[in-house]
Amino acid sequence: MCATVSPVRPVSPVRPVSPTSPVTPVWQAGYWWTPQKIDWYVRASKCSDFHEKIACEIAGMVPREKSVLEVGCGLGYITAQLAKMGYDVCGIDNDEKAIKRAHELHEGLPRQSGSKGLFALEDYRTSHRRADVVLAVFCGRIDEEGLGAFERLANERVVYIVSQHKSNSLRHDRTAGICAYLKENGYRFTLKELTMHFDQPFESLEEATRFLELQHGDGNLPVKKNEGAGKDQYPYVFENEKKMSLFDIEVRN
Repeated sequence: MCATVSPVRPVSPVRPVSPTSPVTPVWQAGYWWTPQKIDWYVRASKCSDFHEKIACEIAGMVPREKSVLEVGCGLGYITAQLAKMGYDVCGIDNDEKAIKRAHELHEGLPRQSGSKGLFALEDYRTSHRRADVVLAVFCGRIDEEGLGAFERLANERVVYIVSQHKSNSLRHDRTAGICAYLKENGYRFTLKELTMHFDQPFESLEEATRFLELQHGDGNLPVKKNEGAGKDQYPYVFENEKKMSLFDIEVRN
């Protein structure tokens, strides 16, 4: 079961912006999960085993008797997969829309004793929870803001997965920078590179262009005829091969 700890405020935002900048920080609640992005993500999840594969990678590293806290859980797919596999797991996110949808999508899954539910509306920087393993998938920037907030919540380890993709929100692969940060600060860690598909199906080519412009900054990326799951309803697909770096980091509590 996740224990509790005292909240702390972050030293700095994940992606600092100047006071005059019109750009909203990506970590701010309510910024990322628009209704359209939620619908696209749910659709892709129904046609993919992406989250099952990530959960299997985690299960290969984390013993079943260890408690897990997923920070920035979004729509809750990985938290839900780990719950199905028998883990004592809870997921938190600071976006109310995402947590509400997570409850709807994964209703009926087992809840840990003493918890109000499998998911909670909390920011990991101020959370009261604690678990053996903290899991962060595409959440936070430990090479910029440090591991402090994650370490405060983890009894033993932080499992941190970062994308190697270039997109609107990620201009370069951060793997080398994270390795340098961890080595410079004396952390013991292992690194594993992963490649998985999380393809995005579409109802029309016009919808595909909107998605690619919003998510990848390039509406001309190749879109193919869908020959896989959901092809009758979604005749087009963007084959999204996701390259990721998985860090298994020992905390120094």
